[in-house]
Amino acid sequence: MPKVTGEAVFGIDVVLPDMLIASVKQSPVIGGAVKFYDKAAALKVTGVKAVVPVDNGIAVVASNYWQAHKGLEALNVTFKGGATEGYTTASIDKSFSDALDDVNARTVLSNGDTGAAMQQTSHTHRMQYRAPYLAHSTMETMNATASVTDEFCEVWAPTQAQARAAQAAMQVTGLHPALNTGL
Repeated sequence: MPKVTGEAVFGIDVVLPDMLIASVKQSPVIGGAVKFYDKAAALKVTGVKAVVPVDNGIAVVASNYWQAHKGLEALNVTFKGGATEGYTTASIDKSFSDALDDVNARTVLSNGDTGAAMQQTSHTHRMQYRAPYLAHSTMETMNATASVTDEFCEVWAPTQAQARAAQAAMQVTGLHPALNTGL
């Protein structure tokens, strides 16, 4: 019921004293990279503290979400390259159809005589099913909050991979795993 009433506390609801907010824009293509961004324009936005390159993207750090969001818009970031550049649902469908029509395709499993069975039936149905390429969606905006000191890192992150999140926090902070009592 708390999800329905708005009483549920999600990862994005975490607020810490003096907390800064980062908004991130990543390449829409797997493996893509930042081609251009206007750092000076982002830094002119009230509240923006920094512009930080991240894997496959760029982040704007600010005093609150709206300032970070406006700073990200001001960046005017463009991307280049990536292993899946140019892929569309139509191009993926075509590659699947082409693979099915490939005369050099190999049979992985053969059980029975499909040709003979088809000759013995009076009705056949032929169907094709397709679905667009979609990743599953999160219940809330992707987010994480971290409180970091010289000796400690505490992370709030709505994730299904807690151990990987802890490993990433240790890698970024340089803190020794023995100091992490959450593992």
